[in-house]
Order: sequence, then C-alpha cells, then structure tokens
Amino acid sequence: MNVRSMSRRLLTISLFVSILGGSVFAKPGPGPVAIFHLEPHPGGTYMMTLRAKVRGHQGTFVFDTGGGVTYLSPAFAQTIGCRPWGQLSGFVLTGQRLDMKRCDNLMFYVDQHPFPAPIAGVFDLMKFIPPNVPRIEGSIGLDVFAGRAIT
Repeated sequence: MNVRSMSRRLLTISLFVSILGGSVFAKPGPGPVAIFHLEPHPGGTYMMTLRAKVRGHQGTFVFDTGGGVTYLSPAFAQTIGCRPWGQLSGFVLTGQRLDMKRCDNLMFYVDQHPFPAPIAGVFDLMKFIPPNVPRIEGSIGLDVFAGRAIT
C-alpha cells in the first residue's frame, strides 16, 4: 500500500470518527491548559503521534484533530482490561459505513495530565499502516480535550 492510499484511508477514518463525535458527551476536564509534545510517525505523511498512559499502560497514539471519538486498538484494549461491547456506527466521507465496538470510562494521561474519555471506540488502525513501522495503539481525538485549552 503506498503512502497516498494509506493517507486517504486515514483521512476517511478520521472523518468517520468526527461524525461519531456528535454523539459523545464529554465532560470538561479540570484545569485550563495542557501542553504536550507531538512526534511524526514513520507510518504515514502528516501522522503526528503522542504518548499517553491508560490504566497504567503506555502507548503511542495518533493525534487526530479531525477525530471526534478517541479509539484504541483491540490489542491495547485487551492489555488495559477493556472488554469491548456494543457498537458505534457512522459513515466516512465516501459514504462507507464503519462500525466499531466501544470501551467506556477511560482516563488518558498525557504528560501526567488526566483527560477523560467517557466513550472510546475499539478499532484496528494498524490494518491501514505498513507492518514494518512502529505500532500505534489507537487515535486520540479532540473529544478527550473537551473544555481544555491544549498546545
């Protein structure tokens, strides 16, 4: 899969997740500002990542400013003890339906700042990324930063 095709797929997934974002009601987190560092990921052009800890487990996540719902990989969900249930559904820009299980009431710690994710999806982003690049444990969307200023 070439980089252009992979970038298109990631954009499509991001748009789908942003559509789901309207159904997520995140409570604002404490404190006004969080500062964290983004790093480029070798798996795709324009993919920026950040490190976060969930239930004591560290992972690398895509930072998706177009994503309305944060999601975890199935493997990371299992690692943190999440038992995926139910279903989140939406449509991507091309009209394709995308479904994913959900995992609720998570707390993401980015640079020791807590960010709640009342509803998170479970989706395997790695199937769109070449196998020879570092693993991504999911995607952090803007939903976890509700009510917070970030930079």
